[in-house]
Amino acid sequence: MKRIVLLIAVASAWSICAFSQAPRPLQVGIGTGWALPQGKHAKPGPLFYLEPTYGLSNNFTVGLRTEYVMMQRGTNEVYSYASPFNPSRRGGGSVTLNGQYCFSKGLKVSVVGTNPTDQERVFGRFRPFIGAGAGVFFYTPYIEVINSVSVAQQALGVSQHEVSGGAKFGCYPKVGFMTGRFTFTAQYNMVFGKSSETYTALYSDNGNGVLPPFTITNTVNNNYLSFKVGFLW
Repeated sequence: MKRIVLLIAVASAWSICAFSQAPRPLQVGIGTGWALPQGKHAKPGPLFYLEPTYGLSNNFTVGLRTEYVMMQRGTNEVYSYASPFNPSRRGGGSVTLNGQYCFSKGLKVSVVGTNPTDQERVFGRFRPFIGAGAGVFFYTPYIEVINSVSVAQQALGVSQHEVSGGAKFGCYPKVGFMTGRFTFTAQYNMVFGKSSETYTALYSDNGNGVLPPFTITNTVNNNYLSFKVGFLW
């Protein structure tokens, strides 16, 4: 979190000191951020995005965002067999269309020279915005088979831990601001469609033979909150 705050401060200072240019219809946004998955046993992680945008007017733009996120989804149940150290559970991403509306032309921070003929130099603009988007979200499935042996109890166990993935429809609202070429965005992603976590175990011991297998199933929460910083080129 301290690194994100530092990045925002440095980028804001750079944007204020740099001369702003007239908005171009076609721009490309690139940036990074932090994803906070919802549910119990969730593990946050970094994200990266690339987004070409097109300005329909001075206040309204549309964009196509491609995003990759490295987080561990949570469950809606109290107990989970989730392993927070396994990176194969953290893959996911999205491809979405979105629209964005800026409330004003921007608050100018400017300097005028002592010579009346000098032109005004605009050093930065602060533009708050709101927006929304929708598209396809995808998550990497995860399967792990665990073999366990107990010499003392003369027992053998085989278990399988599986978390479903795949592509799902989702949407999100977002708010943020731009200053110069720097952007900050807060976004809540609502992903529809069910995902599950399944744990199946089969045990055998020397005295009782093979015991009946048992299965525990949890519902996976696919939603996540994200905070992003980026630049427009």
